[in-house]
Formats: sequence, structure tokens, C-alpha cells
Amino acid sequence: MSREIFVSDALIAARPTSGSSWDAMKSQADKTPQTPDLSDQEDPENVRVLARALVYARTGVAGYRTKVIDGCTKAIGTESGGRTLAFGRELPAYVIAADLV
Repeated sequence: MSREIFVSDALIAARPTSGSSWDAMKSQADKTPQTPDLSDQEDPENVRVLARALVYARTGVAGYRTKVIDGCTKAIGTESGGRTLAFGRELPAYVIAADLV
């Protein structure tokens, strides 16, 4: 049985690690982690956590994995007091990132 839920290891391994798309994603992954806020639908940290997970999945650099786990852990409970739209917009990136690491 495969452990992948959203994307296969083979598909990740086939992705390039150069070019403008990679550079843009890695730029987000390399930003200093901030405190996630699932109640803020404009919070950019969810995208950065997902970018870190994708970079980790492609490169195996453990530091990205550690930051993803930390970001996912810190996101727990931050939905309190927020709107359902914000939660629905923010959460999927964390779920996919968790699957990747």
C-alpha cells in the first residue's frame, strides 16, 4: 500500500529543481517562518509551509521538514474566532504539507 495521499513520490521526483517556477517556490520556502493564523484568510504562511514541504519532498533537506512540522504544529488552534472561509482557505495547504513530510 502506498503512503502518499495527494501526490506520489515518483511525481515529486520528476519535477525540476531549476527554472523560474522552482526559484519562486524556493524563495517562499526560504522566508523566515512566521506564526501561522488559520483565522486570517490572507495569512501567507500556509503557502510558505506548503512550499517548504515541496522543497523537502524534492530535495530531502531535513531543515525544510522540521520547519513544516513546526508550522503545522503551531497552526493548531489558531482557527479559533475566525470565519469558516478563512479556515477553509488556509487549512488545505497544511494538510498537503503534512502528507509530504
